[in-house]
Amino acid sequence: TASELCAWKNCARSLKELYKTLKVPLIVIGRDPQYSITQLTKGGMPKEEATQLEAMWQELIHEQLQLSIHSQYILAEHAGHGIENTRPDIIIEAIHSL
Repeated sequence: TASELCAWKNCARSLKELYKTLKVPLIVIGRDPQYSITQLTKGGMPKEEATQLEAMWQELIHEQLQLSIHSQYILAEHAGHGIENTRPDIIIEAIHSL
């Protein structure tokens, strides 16, 4: 029903606010947008499409910063989707910083 849907939305909002106030360290590691676009175009994707896809991806990654009041963003320069493979140094450094 409509009232149940409204209750679910209110519950979801409450949970979102609760998680924003948690004091949990969160490190979001994002890929290098230019590197990613280059890799996508080398794979055959048109540059305009690759640019749009990457913009959307970056927006989603940055939204993750809202999950904690103690969040930090790290740009993994010269890394694409497999950051753990191309830049394990960044992953290791982030873990040690916690």
